[in-house]
Amino acid sequence: MMIEAVEVRKTNPGTLFKMQFNRPDITQNPMFMRLFVPFEAMINGFLNGCRPFIGIDGCHLKGPYGGVLISAVALDGNSGLFPLAVALVESENNEVGASFLITFRP
Repeated sequence: MMIEAVEVRKTNPGTLFKMQFNRPDITQNPMFMRLFVPFEAMINGFLNGCRPFIGIDGCHLKGPYGGVLISAVALDGNSGLFPLAVALVESENNEVGASFLITFRP
């Protein structure tokens, strides 16, 4: 994952990658919990041309790993949806929602 983060930051400086994982002790492999990615270009677009409204929605992922894909969108000047950020989380709950909103402060 780190290689992809470096490549994205080269072409889009200011992009944030926030990953959380659980590793009870050093002998166990880390277990993925959450990933949050707002691209700098999306944040700049929001600040320079969108209405001050952010909508958040989630989609449950089917498959061996499960989880929820969450997206944040805004309304642009033509009332179209403008993407702001995406997150991949283990489940929908109050902790995840609060973490998403606190992390995403344009």
